[in-house]
Amino acid sequence: MSGGGYFPTTHWTLLGDAADTRPPAQFEALESLCRAHWSPVHAYVTSLTGSPDRAEDLTQGFFAHLLEKGALAAAHREKGRFRTFLLTSLHNHLHNQHKHAHRLKRSPGEAPVSFDELTDAEFDSLRHDETPEREFERKWARAVVNRVLDRLKAECEAAGQAARFAVFKLVLADGPQADAAYAQLAQPLGLTEGAFKMALQRFRGRYRDLFREEIASQVSDLREVDEEIRHVLAMLRG
Repeated sequence: MSGGGYFPTTHWTLLGDAADTRPPAQFEALESLCRAHWSPVHAYVTSLTGSPDRAEDLTQGFFAHLLEKGALAAAHREKGRFRTFLLTSLHNHLHNQHKHAHRLKRSPGEAPVSFDELTDAEFDSLRHDETPEREFERKWARAVVNRVLDRLKAECEAAGQAARFAVFKLVLADGPQADAAYAQLAQPLGLTEGAFKMALQRFRGRYRDLFREEIASQVSDLREVDEEIRHVLAMLRG
């Protein structure tokens, strides 16, 4: 497997395409952004609202907002990590939506208040509540892994090694296995134990390369890659 000659489309590039091009290219760029980032955005909004259905509507509204005139004008790659830009934009959009929403007064004993019923002070305090942001970060990290695995799967399938991918994925993050375990895993693939170990080592190396490429596509300065990798790994463990 080799990714030679591959230059990933960065998330900042997709954002620029969504802002600067015309349909249908504009909508294709937005669709790619939605597909890549729907899960963390939806998780964040769900944490705020407590309602997956309400979060669905608000998430759709946020991505539609990104197409509006001027919504992306201030978005520049040099501003830093795409993850941070998206979360800040999301919070600002939800705050603006909230300010225009109908507020219902509450009395003791009523059902839990909905997102639209929060006071301005209560809404602002949510930004300092770690739970929604950490949920966003965890979903973001998992989405990174899923995109990397999708690319790795496509490479394996193109090389006629779909069966290897299915097996190697199971032990990708595991430590050294007992020889008997390697021999058992190698048998259905028609590999010797030694060949299996070598192939798994290459698979893990390629995974690390693709993971680094994915992270590099989300930062404005390549010097930030290692720090961002550490952050994503911490969120996966958390």
